Amino acid sequence: MKSKIRMIHIGKTGGSALKTMFDLNAVELKAKGFNVQGRNHSVTLEEIRRRGHNNIVFFVRHPVSRFVSAFNSRLRQGAPRYHSPWNRGERIAFKHFKEPNELAEALSAENWKVWAAANQSMVSIGHVKDLMGKWLSSAEFLEANRDILFYLGTTETMDEDVANLFAKMGIASPNKELDEVSRHVTPAGYSRTLSDKAVANLTQWYAKDIEIYEWCIANRAMINQQSVARRR
Repeated sequence: MKSKIRMIHIGKTGGSALKTMFDLNAVELKAKGFNVQGRNHSVTLEEIRRRGHNNIVFFVRHPVSRFVSAFNSRLRQGAPRYHSPWNRGERIAFKHFKEPNELAEALSAENWKVWAAANQSMVSIGHVKDLMGKWLSSAEFLEANRDILFYLGTTETMDEDVANLFAKMGIASPNKELDEVSRHVTPAGYSRTLSDKAVANLTQWYAKDIEIYEWCIANRAMINQQSVARRR
């Protein structure tokens, strides 16, 4: 009986690289009895729970780091791997803010026009506006549904986690011909530096996501060591 693995693709957490890895090892995964499903951005944990499925895989990333990656990705309109033109809100946002630190610091600006522009930008820029809670709901929901989780990885430990994930599926040496474009790595020349003020503002903005991230960090080792549930 095949084990269906369902991937939740949370934006800017390494999902593009993980999907490529699944594709590169499709034959080996099939031979081991695994069928990977649900790899687009629309799949959520709540939906999977409602349908009674299990064996869920997803990666998370610290929300502050994720913000920087998301800002820079949309600044370059997804290039070089993708080409996704700005929407109207993004065109306005990037007219005001050229670097992630500028936007993050402006969240506590005393000038109300700057503050308003920053807040509007945070809910307009793709990936920046999409909280991890969109996919995972909350730390409390994760705790209540930990029995259906198969593997939790982090972007910060991507290579190690991918190796461990495939090892759990019985593939000790997966094919991994990934260049920086396939990994959707931010090219050189884009600012990644944040001030203490910017970090403090983002920590407040993404407070719920930080709770989710910290739950994943605290519980991932136990979950990742659990055996495969061969059902649904």
